[in-house]
Amino acid sequence: MKGFGFIFFILLFVGQAKSQNLDSIQAALDEVMLRADHYEAIKKKHIQAIQQDLSRAGNDLSKQYDYNTRLYEAYRKYQIDSAALYMKQNVAIAEKLEDEFKRQESQIAMSTLLSAGGKFVEAKKLLDDLSQRGVPQNLAERYYQAMLTFYSNYGLSSNNRAYFQESERYRDSMLSVMDQQSLPYQVAWVTKTVYAKDYAAAKPVLHRLCDSLDDAHQDRALITYLLGLIYRETGDMKAQTAYFAMSGIADIKNVIRDNASMQSLALSYYEQGDVDRARLYIERAINDAVFSNVRFRTIESSTFYPIIHAAFIDKEKEQQQQLLQLLIAISLLSVVLLGGVLFIYRQMIRLRRVRKALDQTNDQLRELNLQLLSSNTRLQESDHIKEAYIAQFFDICSTYIHKMDVMRKEILKKVVQQDTRDLKKELQSNDYLKAELEDLYTNFDIIFINLYPTFVAEFNKLLLPEEQIVLKDNEHLNSELRIYALIRLGITDNAKIAGFLRYSLRTVYNYRVKTRNKVAGDKDQFEKLLMNIGNEELNTTSSR
Repeated sequence: MKGFGFIFFILLFVGQAKSQNLDSIQAALDEVMLRADHYEAIKKKHIQAIQQDLSRAGNDLSKQYDYNTRLYEAYRKYQIDSAALYMKQNVAIAEKLEDEFKRQESQIAMSTLLSAGGKFVEAKKLLDDLSQRGVPQNLAERYYQAMLTFYSNYGLSSNNRAYFQESERYRDSMLSVMDQQSLPYQVAWVTKTVYAKDYAAAKPVLHRLCDSLDDAHQDRALITYLLGLIYRETGDMKAQTAYFAMSGIADIKNVIRDNASMQSLALSYYEQGDVDRARLYIERAINDAVFSNVRFRTIESSTFYPIIHAAFIDKEKEQQQQLLQLLIAISLLSVVLLGGVLFIYRQMIRLRRVRKALDQTNDQLRELNLQLLSSNTRLQESDHIKEAYIAQFFDICSTYIHKMDVMRKEILKKVVQQDTRDLKKELQSNDYLKAELEDLYTNFDIIFINLYPTFVAEFNKLLLPEEQIVLKDNEHLNSELRIYALIRLGITDNAKIAGFLRYSLRTVYNYRVKTRNKVAGDKDQFEKLLMNIGNEELNTTSSR
């Protein structure tokens, strides 16, 4: 069990490492694709430099031939029409120079371009002519490469396995004349081994070559592509995708538009269900094939494009359907949310109204409580005042009764003693009555001022400034104020006022007329304003 767990852990770790490696390679490819125009600009600059050298060659046919060959090499994997243009010029130059080697060399190169462009009849005619004339040993490798290319491209165009077998026969012939220590030999040998499905022998060589070649080397694109083919055949989808992506990186950096990497990478992502990347890479593959004018590449890419494009359209429709469903769900949710917001808003308004009404009710209750408290306080104070004045009333009455009793005893004593003279004198004197009236008025003034402490000040406010009443020291009320004090208490009849104060009706009337003439404001409102004096002060005084 422990051994099984360890193996599982190792497999899991390797799987994660592959996934992370693929992610980094994919990110590198994305970055390189964004810079594709930059690499192509460098390529064009290189071509322009050679073209300038060609223009300076003048009538020197040998130099023209060399520069045309360099331009052919520059265009060979980039744009075969331009490569064919310069190679046609070399064929003509070779004829002019009557140089058999150059003639055969240019014909071999031209046949390769013709077969790549799908012109198999013209290519075969050139190759047959070379075969009849005989190819020198120093051109044998290139001749076999041209024959290999012809049958390989012809087999791809016609989908005939017999041509593939013929191409492999020429590959064997090419290998037989190559330097076995050279890099081209290793690349050719490992390519044959892969097509022979001897993956065990091919993988170590490919990995070694892959590690030794960087992206600047054109052969790296082929090496990594062959590794992708091996992993595709062995079912390792992540490794397959990674190596096809590395091949694509090398193709873009070396501006190889005649490539198989982008199409294979597109199919790899299509098999994984990533139709977005599949569509991106198949479109790149078609653009490369059309630009380079490699016929069989265009046919292959065009064959797969409708399949990938249809899958992309299906995915877009599915995404649009999902988006529509999501929009409907969001719309419904928005309606529900809006309804919820409106409900909450209405509840908040209702709650605010309830709170406002509650606050108003609380304010009213508070005001009523204050009024009730004030009323209770006034009632208590009123009861207290009543108790105090009832007690004072009984005290005054008791005092009067006592005085009357004393007076009765004095009169009785003088009657018994028959002191009529002194009795008559005492009865004729009003000093006793005057003193009692003085006490009565003093008690009235004190009680009234206790009930209305601001009466004098407020009464003066109703008068003209120059008619203000000024009291003497220790004087609570004077005769004029005492009349209006009785009116304030509700005694408005002049006869009653005159009887209480021991004045004549004329005197009371004169006081009232005199005071009315002193009023500052509306004289008709004077007594009404008088009746309001002391309403608040009475409560305050009572509280004290």
